[in-house]
Amino acid sequence: MELGAILRDVFVRNVAYPHMVEETLRGLFGPADIESDCRAVLGVTAGEAHSILSAVGQSFEDAWNLRLAKVRDFTVLIRAEMLKAKAAGDSYELPDELRERAGSLWDEAWDNLGDAARIDVADVAARTGLGEPTVKAVIDLFSYPMESREIEEVVDEFFAAQSPFRQRPLLLDASGEAMLVNAAGLVESIRDRFEQQLKADAAAWDRYSQHRGDFVEADALRLLSGCFPTGDVHSGFQYFFPDPTKTPAESEPEQYTRIGECDGLIIVDDVAVVIEVKAGALSAPARTGDAKRLSQDLGKIVADAAEQADRVRMRILEDHGLMLRDRTWLDLAAIREIHSITVSLEDLSGIATITSELVRSGILTVADLPWTVSLHDLRIVTELVDRPPELLLYLRRRTNPDVTRRFHAVDELDFFLEFCNSGLFVEPDPDRLRAELPQFGEPTVAAKRRYTSQGLESLTSRTDQLDAWYFHQTGVRSAAARKPALNSNADLQRLVDGIVKSGAPGWLRLSTTLLDGSSATQRAFAQHGPELVARTRDDGMPHTLAVVGGSGAADSFVLIWMSRGRGQRTEAAVEHLTRYVAAKKHQAKVALGVGMLFDDSPDIGTPVHIAYDSRPPGRDESLDADIERFGPKPLEQSQRTTTLPPRRPSGRVTPPRNRR
Repeated sequence: MELGAILRDVFVRNVAYPHMVEETLRGLFGPADIESDCRAVLGVTAGEAHSILSAVGQSFEDAWNLRLAKVRDFTVLIRAEMLKAKAAGDSYELPDELRERAGSLWDEAWDNLGDAARIDVADVAARTGLGEPTVKAVIDLFSYPMESREIEEVVDEFFAAQSPFRQRPLLLDASGEAMLVNAAGLVESIRDRFEQQLKADAAAWDRYSQHRGDFVEADALRLLSGCFPTGDVHSGFQYFFPDPTKTPAESEPEQYTRIGECDGLIIVDDVAVVIEVKAGALSAPARTGDAKRLSQDLGKIVADAAEQADRVRMRILEDHGLMLRDRTWLDLAAIREIHSITVSLEDLSGIATITSELVRSGILTVADLPWTVSLHDLRIVTELVDRPPELLLYLRRRTNPDVTRRFHAVDELDFFLEFCNSGLFVEPDPDRLRAELPQFGEPTVAAKRRYTSQGLESLTSRTDQLDAWYFHQTGVRSAAARKPALNSNADLQRLVDGIVKSGAPGWLRLSTTLLDGSSATQRAFAQHGPELVARTRDDGMPHTLAVVGGSGAADSFVLIWMSRGRGQRTEAAVEHLTRYVAAKKHQAKVALGVGMLFDDSPDIGTPVHIAYDSRPPGRDESLDADIERFGPKPLEQSQRTTTLPPRRPSGRVTPPRNRR
């Protein structure tokens, strides 16, 4: 974990796309009161700093483009003369006058390289329209004073994540001239530097800290609610929970005396997404891998948020609702699946991606792990998701502790893009499956072999297509690029989209379960409905097909496809399917039972009705009777499936790289 903190600073540059960093800076420092505090404490605003540092970067880029143009001129000159000689069949020797001209072009390109990085205050003022005193103030604020240092010492500091250029990417000499050192970190240095300086004024810092937390909470909730547009959103509320020190114990919600806060809760169908936000930053010692400070900082950023989210989760599970601060009851008895997301303003690449290590070190102790993600990565993920079940499926996969034992990545987006490409699937432990779902029988030899043959895989260089897409979207590149998308069967996508559009009870968990299958399973899932309708078209009889599966008790399921018989009333078919689903689910003792009714309609691949049963498995004499009445096949005769990954493309693993 300590190594991950260092690798993050050493190897990852430009941790977010520039347009996202700029929008976040506006959100953090743009309000009038925050802008006023910045001017009072620092002498400039963040907007001015952004404009000036962007101009410094553009000036640097322009200077290098001029130099590279000289190199191109040199190359064109030599190549043209060589092609002439080759066409004439002559050997070629560069004439003295061309040799001298070529040498001059080469020298112009590479001589005095430092000049390209030197900052011209007047030029920056002209580019920005800001006065030279303001430009000079920003340059001084973001400059590190030049001093005589041993090169080995400086290199050691860089690889220990102690480089001063993280917050001050400019170098200032004794004469007052400045030059650019770290072009990649120009805009990203603004938040760190401004926050560091604002701490000198307690009142200004308090105002900024409060605003920063509110901004991150609102933005995180906005992004997530956009992925679940039909969800019921609750933001920034307080609720009661039991005080564990009280005697006698507080056993009913009406008796609870402790007050907790929840940053966000989204209820969509029978799924709850709990959101907790932390806007704090890692300290300088934590970035260098100092174990004690890193543990403390992660405790504040990751562990506290995870604990708060888990507290809400436990109240939903145990009380089936929340007693709010105003003593009103938020009924959540219908919830069957809960996920927690902790969002940080700080980029925690290389740290929060190692969930298993956070558990081993004791920083995360909750039974159900949250998805810990930075605000910028959350934005990217939510912009790439095409349909709600894709995000729910990623939450299921990403919060599996075995994922970071099976895969290792420095960047959260490598996990998400691997998920899009090949599923981010981890073979479940057959012994655990046997313990949780004994009714499914003994695990096969093949399942045991797949589980034991899994090894650690390093995920690197997954963002090339993402970069190309964003660069085209923001106008950096003219060439169009395809947006990264989940690799799923096209026919199944149409089935899923129809289910999502229907909004029928259970639509979210059903559509997620359908997407959770392997390539072959998805193809079969999409074909079952039309195939049953074709059989009914031939013989007029209704037909059913049942599939049981899952990778554990929580996501175990029975799915039933049914075709409506010729002349059978839709109401009668729906009633039959509903009771059959309940009986089959009861027989299979699974968490989820869903039936899909199809008929010979124009949209033959979309169910005309969905029967959904999410009651917890248990004793039920009426369902026992229905099993006898309907006579469903014994469980071992039903089709079975597990959540297997799509076929993985072969590819070469490349070394770590700078991101974006």
